[in-house]
Amino acid sequence: SGQRLIVGEGKINTPSGVNFTQSATIAGVSSTGSVLTKIGAGMLTLPTTNTYGKLLIQAGTVNTLEGTGVVIGLPTTVEFTGGSLVDANNEYSYATNKANFIVETGKTGSITLDPRCNYTGTLTGAGTLTVIAGGIRNYLQGDWSAFEGELVVKATKRGSYDPLLYWNNGYGLP
Repeated sequence: SGQRLIVGEGKINTPSGVNFTQSATIAGVSSTGSVLTKIGAGMLTLPTTNTYGKLLIQAGTVNTLEGTGVVIGLPTTVEFTGGSLVDANNEYSYATNKANFIVETGKTGSITLDPRCNYTGTLTGAGTLTVIAGGIRNYLQGDWSAFEGELVVKATKRGSYDPLLYWNNGYGLP
């Protein structure tokens, strides 16, 4: 308890069938240059306090936890080369996810949205991103206009309310 995981260029491997929860802070050697890479087909749940610059999801699932009024546990940038990001599932609070997402050409990823969340980060690249609406208020408010890939939209009811996805910005798509 109270131990921090410090990464410069670190990897966490969760093999298939393994669910690993990192409860202590993940700190970067640098808040902008440090990269944490998630490999393996299993599941990783991030703590609510992290200070590294980038999360690279190569395989498996990464879960986030929700702090007061914001989805915490994500660095500034999340890049997908495979795998999934599943945001907290809390339909009774309003959160904000400020992460910038990258899906490069030939790469894939998916994000399951928090049922009541404003997504204000950017989306760039030219890969395929599956966005799964999870609840009543999924607001996409960030600038995704530089994304040149394929956006696949799905819905999965995660709570009491039917999923709704709102394209709530003036940026559009290219």
